[in-house]
Amino acid sequence: MNNANLIKHQFKPGQSGNPKGRPPTGRQHFLTCLDAELAKNGEKYVKNLVKAGNKRPIQFARDVIIPLMDKQMLVSAKNGDGKVAVWKCLVEFGLSEANADIAMKEIIDVPGKEAPDAISP
Repeated sequence: MNNANLIKHQFKPGQSGNPKGRPPTGRQHFLTCLDAELAKNGEKYVKNLVKAGNKRPIQFARDVIIPLMDKQMLVSAKNGDGKVAVWKCLVEFGLSEANADIAMKEIIDVPGKEAPDAISP
C-alpha cells in the first residue's frame, strides 16, 4: 500500500474515530426512550393501568405488580408483615378495595418466591 495514502486517512491528533459516538442500543436506549414517553404521556398510561387493574385484578397482579416487587417485599407480603402496606399501595394506586383484595390473594399465592428457611448456625 502507498504510505502517503495511509497517512492521508489517519486520524488527526485530538480527533475521534467516531465523532457521533456509539449508536444507542440495548437496555439503556430502551430506558431512555421509555422515560421520554412516560414524561409525555405518563398520566394516560397510569389511567390505563388503573383501568386494567380494576377490570382484571388477578391478571394485573400477575403481569404488573408481582414482576415489580422484589423478593423481600413479596416474602413480607406472604408472611403477613407487609400485607397491609402492599394492599394500601394498590388502593392508593387506584384499585378498588375489592379488587385490591383479589390482587393481594394472587400476590400471596404466587409460587416460587417462598419465605426463606430459618438460618441455622
